[in-house]
Amino acid sequence: FGMGIDRPDVEAVVHYAIPGSVEAYYQEIGRAGRDGRPATATLLWDQADVEIRRFLIDSPRREKPGRPPPDPAESARRKELEHRKLDRMIAYARTPACLRATILEYFGDPSARQPCGACGNCAPNTLDARDREVVRLILRGIVEAGERYGRRRIVAMLAGDTADLPPSLAAK
Repeated sequence: FGMGIDRPDVEAVVHYAIPGSVEAYYQEIGRAGRDGRPATATLLWDQADVEIRRFLIDSPRREKPGRPPPDPAESARRKELEHRKLDRMIAYARTPACLRATILEYFGDPSARQPCGACGNCAPNTLDARDREVVRLILRGIVEAGERYGRRRIVAMLAGDTADLPPSLAAK
C-alpha cells in the first residue's frame, strides 16, 4: 500500500528496499498496528539497494528554473548528512540486537528494553518444518524462473496464476 494512506487497520508493512534513514523507516512502520492489534514490519534489502541509494545521494541535483544554482558547500553538507543517515539505517538493519529496543534507543526512548520477545531478532523461529518447506519451494520457484519477474508476477504465481509463465514452470 502507499505510505500516504491513513488507515487504522494496517497489519503489516513490508519494505522491499532499504529506506534512506531510520526516521523514514520508523514513520513508515508506525502505520501498522495503529488500531491496537498486533502488527508486523518486515525489511527486505540487499547491498544493491544501498548502492542505488548512495548513487542517488551522490548524483547532482537538477537545477530548478528561476532559482540560483545550489551552493557547493551546502550540497556537500547535504550529501554527507544523507550518507550518515543511510549508514545509521544500515547499522539498524544489520544489528543482531533487539530491533524494537534499537530503534527506541535511537530516538532516546527511556522505555527501550531488551529483549522485546517479539521482533525478528528476539522471537524464536516460529516456522515449523512444513512452513520452512513452503518457503523453500517459493524461493526455488523464483530462482527457477530466472529471478526475472517482479513482485506482482511472483505474487500471481504464488496465487496459482501461471498463465504468463514458461511451460516448464507453469506445470510445477
